[in-house]
Formats: sequence, structure tokens, C-alpha cells
Amino acid sequence: MSGMTQWQQTVISPIEGEEWVLLLAMEEARHRGLDRVQFESDSKVLIEAIHMKRRGNSEFLSIVHDILSIMSSFPNFEKSSNQRGRDWLEENLAKVVGNGRNTLFWRDPWVGGESLYKLFDRLYDISLDKDSLVSDMLIVEEGVRRIKWRWRRNLFQWENELVEVCNSLVMGVERKEEEADSWQWGGESYTVKNAYLTLIEGECEATTWVGDVWSPLIPLRLSMLAWRLFQNRFPTKENLRRRGVDINSSIFCVGGCGELETEEHLFFNCPILSMAWRKIVSWLGISVAFVKGGYDHYLMFKGLISGSLKVKERLGILWLSTADAICSRVFAVNSLSLAFALLVGCKCFGCSAAYGPFLYLQRPSAAGV
Repeated sequence: MSGMTQWQQTVISPIEGEEWVLLLAMEEARHRGLDRVQFESDSKVLIEAIHMKRRGNSEFLSIVHDILSIMSSFPNFEKSSNQRGRDWLEENLAKVVGNGRNTLFWRDPWVGGESLYKLFDRLYDISLDKDSLVSDMLIVEEGVRRIKWRWRRNLFQWENELVEVCNSLVMGVERKEEEADSWQWGGESYTVKNAYLTLIEGECEATTWVGDVWSPLIPLRLSMLAWRLFQNRFPTKENLRRRGVDINSSIFCVGGCGELETEEHLFFNCPILSMAWRKIVSWLGISVAFVKGGYDHYLMFKGLISGSLKVKERLGILWLSTADAICSRVFAVNSLSLAFALLVGCKCFGCSAAYGPFLYLQRPSAAGV
């Protein structure tokens, strides 16, 4: 919680259970272009929906759907992730019916964890009571409990047979009428990990770098730098503009090339600032055609750097030359480029974060590098 702003703590601190699915989806939407004001506003709506759920209010699930539907319209938001979160939530949430005063007869998943409108979509289409509660639909007449059906037309024979099946399912649901309705998590147990894995399912290829970046052989500051780079989390002028931050200066590249300052351009494609990369590969004796993007750049270096003693020694010098800049938080673009090269060296050669560079430089041939 220490790295969160005050409003984030207000939103997240009371959250538990399946609500994390929604928060993760909303956080993803925020990083993909949702401005902060809209995110805070929707978070407040979400919290109110959560409180409604805890009170057993039947509108909870519909509000959740509205929020997810709104998020699907955000620029660059992946609808597949939105739909996975929605489906997973619906599959695991079940309504436990007591007095039926806060449960929608057709739309809430209260019959074996399923919604009647899904099981009997034909009957739902011709019903006049689509928004009625369970307490309104289940009545007792002359000591006999029955369902108060109302249709917009006469039923066909096969539809009457569906009604009989629906009657059997509804009447077979066990209820504690002296208690209020409530929501229940239907899976074995809820974990934030399962929610997150559901949301990123199908995106594993984009996160295979995690094991490389968060290696115990790599200094933590270096790992954080690479993580922010791969996730497009650096405060470039374009990222700040997309999040509604006023920029007094021009949004064009700080290198003076006249291009828009995006992360990809700033670190890898700027004809002025990218000279650091060309100097690195020239000094290492590597011939390479540069690619765009942080992760592709990392894979290229990881696959091309040989394990010769000369290259190792020079990587050791690179390591030492940028350690002060990293530790003292002097994050010039060229220093970051050098630091990124160090990450490759750490991973390729298994360098010890504390002793690797010194061991390289103590070798007899190091003085002649």
C-alpha cells in the first residue's frame, strides 16, 4: 500500500474477494489511456456497487456489467480482457436467496448458480416481469406456493413444457425465508492470483520477460528500470499527455529531432539519443540492425552478445560506468541506455550483482581493454 496515492488506498483498502477482478480490469484500463478523473469517478461508483452487494442489493451485478461495458469503449482497451473478467465473475458468483426481496428473478444467478434468463431465454423474451424480484414472483395462494407467471401472449405447447421444467427448478431451490439474500463466491476459494491470471490469459507471450527481469543476479534498480521500460511506464511527454497532465514545454522529443516523445522513440529510435546504442555495439564489436521497442531490443542483444572474455570485460566496464548514475538517480536517457545494456549482460553471463564487474576488471587482460 505504501506506493499508492491516498485515493487509491481509499478505493482498494476495503476491497476483498471478487471485487479485485474489477479493480484489476479498471487499473488495466487506466494504464491504456483512461484519464485519472474518469478513473477516480468510476472507482467511486464501483465502491458503491460493492457496498450494495454486501447489503444484498440485486442491482450489484448490473452495475458491474455497466462499468465493464463502459470500460470496453475506452481507447486501446482490450475487449477480450474485459470479457474474460466479466465471464469469470459471472461463473463464480452465486446468489443465495433468503426472503427474495433483493434478488432479481430472471437475471440474478440464484438457481444452481445460473440465471434463469440464460437457462430459459425464450420464456424470458415473452415475460412481462423481466425486472421482478423473487419475492414478487413466488406467491402463496390457498396454502400452495406457485410462480406468478405473466406472458405477453399465449404460450405454445413446447413453451408450456419449458414452464414446467422452470417450475421444477425454481421450486427445488432451498431458501431460508427468515434471512436476507446474499452473494456467495461459488469457486473453491477466491485468490487475487486467479483473478489476475484470468485477466491476462492469452497474453503470456507478452510477459515472458518477467523471469529475465526479476532475476536475483540483477540489481533491483536495474530490474525496476527494465520493468518500467517494457510496461511503458516512464513519464515521457506522450504518456503524460495521454493521462491529462499539463505539459508546459513542447510534447516533442527532448533530443531536438522534432518527433513526438514516446518511450519507443526516446530510448531506441531518436537519431540523436540512440547514438548511445550504436556506441555500445561498436565498442562490443557487434554488427546489428536495430529493432523498435524495449522487449524486442532486449531479445536482440540477448541473442547477439557472445560470451567471449573481451565482451565480458567491456560489459563490466559499462556496469561500473553507469552504477553511480543509477544509484544517484541521475536518469539521463543515455545513462538509461547503458543501464539497459547492463541488464542484458547480467542475464546473459550470470554476473553477480555485487562482485561481477570487479572480477572482470581484475583479470590480467582487463587493463588493455
